[in-house]
Amino acid sequence: MFTFVFILALAVAVLASAIIAQVVRGVSMPLIQIAIGAALALVGLTSMNFTVNSELFLVLFIAPLLYLEAQNVDKVALWTNRVTVTSLAIGLVLVVVLMVGFSLHFLEPSIPLSAAFALGAALGPTDAVAVTSLGKSATLRNDQRILLSGECLINDASGVVSFQFATAALVTGTFSLIDATTTFFVSFFGGIILGLLLQVLFSYVNARVRDFGLEDTMFHVMYAVITPFAIFLIAEELGVSGILAVVAAGLIHSFLDRRMSPEDARQKIISSSVWQVLSFSLNGIVFVLLGMQLPNAMSDTLLESTQMTDVRLAATAVFLALLTVVVRMFWFVGIDLVGKRRRARNREDAEQRLSKWRKNRPRPHRAKRPVGPSSTGTIELSGRIMKVSSRPSADPQQPAPETPEATWADKTHALQTLDAEPTGAATMPMAATSTPEELDDRRAKRAEWLNIFREALAMSLAGPKGAISLSIMFTMPYFAHDVYFQQRELLIFIASIIIVITLLLANFVLPLLLPKAEVEPTMSDDEASVDVLRAVVEDLTGIQTKGNRRAVQAVIHQYNDRIDRFKQQSDVLETGDDTELRLKVYTWQEEYVVAAMAYDGFPKVAGYTLLRRIGRARTLISHDRGIRKLVLAIRQNASFAVHAVKRIIQDREPFQNAFEDERLVRELQIEAMQASIEKLRELLSDDEVPSEHAARLIVELQRNVRRLRRIDRDSVSVADAYQVVDKITEIRKQGLRFELEHIQSMYEEERITRATAMRMRQNVHLMEIDLEDRV
Repeated sequence: MFTFVFILALAVAVLASAIIAQVVRGVSMPLIQIAIGAALALVGLTSMNFTVNSELFLVLFIAPLLYLEAQNVDKVALWTNRVTVTSLAIGLVLVVVLMVGFSLHFLEPSIPLSAAFALGAALGPTDAVAVTSLGKSATLRNDQRILLSGECLINDASGVVSFQFATAALVTGTFSLIDATTTFFVSFFGGIILGLLLQVLFSYVNARVRDFGLEDTMFHVMYAVITPFAIFLIAEELGVSGILAVVAAGLIHSFLDRRMSPEDARQKIISSSVWQVLSFSLNGIVFVLLGMQLPNAMSDTLLESTQMTDVRLAATAVFLALLTVVVRMFWFVGIDLVGKRRRARNREDAEQRLSKWRKNRPRPHRAKRPVGPSSTGTIELSGRIMKVSSRPSADPQQPAPETPEATWADKTHALQTLDAEPTGAATMPMAATSTPEELDDRRAKRAEWLNIFREALAMSLAGPKGAISLSIMFTMPYFAHDVYFQQRELLIFIASIIIVITLLLANFVLPLLLPKAEVEPTMSDDEASVDVLRAVVEDLTGIQTKGNRRAVQAVIHQYNDRIDRFKQQSDVLETGDDTELRLKVYTWQEEYVVAAMAYDGFPKVAGYTLLRRIGRARTLISHDRGIRKLVLAIRQNASFAVHAVKRIIQDREPFQNAFEDERLVRELQIEAMQASIEKLRELLSDDEVPSEHAARLIVELQRNVRRLRRIDRDSVSVADAYQVVDKITEIRKQGLRFELEHIQSMYEEERITRATAMRMRQNVHLMEIDLEDRV
């Protein structure tokens, strides 16, 4: 019962942190959760010390979190920046392990070197949740975000593997470089290969279950949730790295899951929501536990396990925290310098190729300049005799100067100096003064170096330690050499202090280095909608793969159309409002469809379908949404419903003719567009209509006509068409989910008001309902 109360207290603390984070602006969620945990421990509501089996903690917290991170990481960006990410995730982690390990062992010799290395390995990973929340208070470039997200994933695995090796040496008391190297390669590559194979096997089993007709959403969601736990346990049982197996499985998961039925789309949306709740809960519980550890760690039992005083203990933790920040900063300085050198080398190669091309290109014939007698003189400057020639020599026996440009520059500088200075000043040494160009160059170099170090420090602070680091430390063994390991609580306390310090630096110091641009909180609905849609287009581009490219591009095209409509409605975006002319085009198309429907034998359902689509398009771009429009829309929809019911009654197999009806709608739409194009051409000579508006609409309509005709040429089977529609449906649902996330993000960044956020969410929810009805 006591354990149940303890777990319930953790859950309530995590829920309370979600509410407090909405009220307290400027403080990240992990810090709020740590404060709640510390408060619970201080008031005595959780007097029970948290003890759990290390292997259980590893599989319960670390495995699912890493699996989810691997699924959500941008694979394209990760591969593009693979060299830099690898250097951060492996090279930097190893350097931090060595620096922290040797430093801690030097400051406190009672701590074994292997245990100190274990602490350094736990401090290698960065926290993905904290990195994600940095954008709310600091301005990070897109390339910086890509590096941080890729680093979060890979350094988690490298940190865990390094920690396992260090704790193995601590427990056994022996360490062999050859055996450790062999074990490392077997564990590293064996875990990756096994993770890939197991994920392929799990995906194959899931597909076969679907083929048997089991389409229960709850079953498949639970199957996806238990997958990382099963992969981790199997890998550890076979003697390879379970962490690397989980990461490899998460990376390949998105490439294997290609089914695109409506049931799959629904299952993926529910699964995504379940994973979000699970990730939030696990991360929150870890940070609350961290807060609970702080008061308990300051107990007399902790201080008795070491000769260190409380002041010295706190100073050691602060020193190690600053050491990790400094090491990380200089690593980023090295990355920046290497990148600049590589870019300079590429620029030099390009300039050499350009110079070679200019040298070899044919030159036009130019007449030679006449030459006359030369006159030379001498100027004494800084103790030197400078020969100045006012005209090139005409004597063929006297060679021309090798560098005429340098000679002319020297002459000009000398004459300017003589004109500006008194006679005695011209004999001053030139090295005693600097030209304005040299001073500007020095200032530019100084500013460049300051900017390099500023950005390196910002990137160092942007990688705080968090849930993974503390989860790793909780797996520290209780016994070493078959003796109780007394420094375990001490190391956990030091790790907790370092985690809190890095989170505080990221939350309060990082915004000073990369301040967030001031935004107006009174952004209009149209402006906010355009920003959200543009962000969704970027997200959809990031999830594009070879299998879903056509569906993603189709949905992106729809989002671009929505952006164009919002731009046309807004009074502050894009000059050249052609709304009235567009409404007139829609009126012409409606008149053409109504006239076509008057003929006997014309398919009325196709006509009413096209009228409904034209009415929707008109409503989206029209500013007049009064009662008259509502009545007209109800009348059109009612007429369409009556004719659709009659058609279903007459035709017992309406779905077999669905694609034939759509073909008739396209043919009618093509004819209506062509009629509108002819009317627009007549308006080109009208002075009252801007010709650029009419020309732009003609081009747009012609492009749409070609697109509709191409659909008929590229006709596919009914099954293939259903598959394409299902893929588009899934991508559209994912896009709507992205919209909700960006709306919440803009509200948290105070770019929009609460009322604006509510209206935007309502619009998205209405589109979700409409999409669900269509499925």
